[in-house]
Amino acid sequence: MKIGANNEAIEIEHRKLGVIAGAQSDAVRAVRTTPGLASNLSAQPFVRGALRNDVMVRFDGVEALDPFHLKIFQSLLSLFDPFAIGRVDIYTGGFSVRFGTRSAGVIDLWPRSIASGQEYQLGTSLLSTDFALIGRARNRPVEWLATVRRSSSSDIVQPIDGERGRPQFYDALGRIRWITGAATALTAGWLLLDDSARLSSGTGDESVAVRSRDISGWFRLDYGSVPALSSSTTLAFTNSERTRQGFANLAGVITGTLDDRRYFTQLSLRSE
Repeated sequence: MKIGANNEAIEIEHRKLGVIAGAQSDAVRAVRTTPGLASNLSAQPFVRGALRNDVMVRFDGVEALDPFHLKIFQSLLSLFDPFAIGRVDIYTGGFSVRFGTRSAGVIDLWPRSIASGQEYQLGTSLLSTDFALIGRARNRPVEWLATVRRSSSSDIVQPIDGERGRPQFYDALGRIRWITGAATALTAGWLLLDDSARLSSGTGDESVAVRSRDISGWFRLDYGSVPALSSSTTLAFTNSERTRQGFANLAGVITGTLDDRRYFTQLSLRSE
């Protein structure tokens, strides 16, 4: 871990992610040890004295709007597997204006790469089963990265007030990079999160079904003669869906239904 001064980043390298307690299956949980950040059961960190949504999360230079699973259960897990992350830069005490729309902090995750060959990982835990793959062609300037994860059991994540729940989730992350020069490359990437949960009371007089889905993709062109004199242009797309449906029928107290559906799409073009 490297700690910078003023508006420099606090850096956590790949080899440190696997040895930080609680971060073996979630790279974002590793940042909880950073000075200035606070967290509880949730995987989503926040800067002390600021709102949680004022912390930006980026991957591969592109903002990830809400990259956390089980939002109804306090966002218990992010989609970022430590195997696929090469470095995390954390800004909590001031940061460059290029990060734009946040005021409290930035968590900047950069994908891992290898010199040549291929590595893969297959794992399982109480929460999920996951597969990760990273590689680089020996004879071509192409590298790739992919992770897939699916919830393994809903018995681990259950409400503590006697209700029954069936939370499920899956995610996928991918990245392909074609390197054509010392500072020139074309990158394509995508993120997918899908969560669903159904909760009901023991008597059956209250029930709710919640689902969230986020799909993001981006293309980036890095171009220049040398890394010190280069530019980057990114076209990014995000589509998100949030739905909540439920009912309550408590005799003499309340009777009602809920049907809340929200959709939004964001398209951005950025050049640095």
